[in-house]
Amino acid sequence: MKNPVLVILLIILSIGKNIAQNQSIKDLDLFFDLLEEHNQFMGSVQLIHNEEVLYERSIGYSDIESNKKATAKTLYAIGSITKTYTATLILMAIEEGKIDLDTPIDNFFSELYNADKITIKELLQHRSGIPNITSEQSYLEWNTKRQSRDDMLNRMKEYTSQFEPGTHFSYSNSNYILLTYILEDLYKLDFAEILKEKITDPFGLKNTFFGKPFDTNLDVASSYLYQGVWEKQLETHYTVPIGAGAIFATVSDLNKFSKELFSGNILSAASMQHMLDINDGYGMGIITFPFYNMVGYGHSGGVDGFQSFFGYLPYENIGYNILSNGSRFSINDIGIALLSAATENEIIIPNFIECQLTEEEQEQYIGVYSSLEIPFKITVGKSNNGLKIQATGQPTLELDCEEEAHTFTYNMAGLKIIFTPEENSFRLFQSGGDFLFIKSEE
Repeated sequence: MKNPVLVILLIILSIGKNIAQNQSIKDLDLFFDLLEEHNQFMGSVQLIHNEEVLYERSIGYSDIESNKKATAKTLYAIGSITKTYTATLILMAIEEGKIDLDTPIDNFFSELYNADKITIKELLQHRSGIPNITSEQSYLEWNTKRQSRDDMLNRMKEYTSQFEPGTHFSYSNSNYILLTYILEDLYKLDFAEILKEKITDPFGLKNTFFGKPFDTNLDVASSYLYQGVWEKQLETHYTVPIGAGAIFATVSDLNKFSKELFSGNILSAASMQHMLDINDGYGMGIITFPFYNMVGYGHSGGVDGFQSFFGYLPYENIGYNILSNGSRFSINDIGIALLSAATENEIIIPNFIECQLTEEEQEQYIGVYSSLEIPFKITVGKSNNGLKIQATGQPTLELDCEEEAHTFTYNMAGLKIIFTPEENSFRLFQSGGDFLFIKSEE
């Protein structure tokens, strides 16, 4: 006979856990209600634990012009999360004996600087020294147009090295573009066909596509940037980022892929060990991140107005992802809210303060500012009852008000600006940096 005290204790613990979980779901609903109400985020999220969907939510529109609401079936560009798929395919090719991690890339691209010194491993780990092609000053002049392999390689032929291969980490889309071409050479197939044959078909990922699908039966999101209203963005042509950032997927397909990957169903244990060999915060198509005393793995993504993140905590068997086609809010903070719900930690509910500046209050900030520390200017202008900024060559950003005097933020980029109007200046805080900007004299 079971101990009745133990049975009662187990029942009480189960009830307590259900109550906590129900409260977490209510808090998440409030969290996303506020994001939608204040035009902070459009997109879909999904949280799973032990293969059970704990939470799923879509807010905003997949296409504003046609008044189409986002759903769990909406397809989004996942941006650089594509690199996780590409790294997986490269490790598969290594398992098949087609190449190895120490294969030098002069076997494929002898014309590139340092090609005889750069290995497959260094491309995977962003330690090649090859500059980032998407950081070219002319990038926005050609990124929306179809690019051939020769177009892309001819640009890279002009590069010298940022550093000796293997000595430093520097994130570069060029690395994964080159890995895509290597895969196509090894299999004599287009990347789309390789992805389908090796990953999407075998693992039932029916809503994962290379490049934007044009099937009218599918709900494919357009991307937006908030500039007082959501404005549709021009689209980067898929032939530019290819295996560095051109996959579209739904939240459920992305969670399924990460679950299959971290369960050891796609790669061997040895390959997974290589993938999770973290150096300077980056493995092979994977980053690592802490959450309290837990460790997660995943990757972020961003292309045009799309922002994304997927994370997996293998020991806790928790997976989540965030796919957005328009965001003013920190994707990282959304991830923290989802993980907090899964682990019964407190969910921080955001408090949005609407900017209500008078015209006189706006005037004290308006102008063009420059810094001795950063080689671009920032123009501050009026926006409804608030402020907007535009850095040289960058899109206009709507700032949010903060309770602290003269303080404004752009949460998606982790950016804070504190003005000192009497000194015609502001300090810009981002990624640990603190930069002084002075208003130009008229």
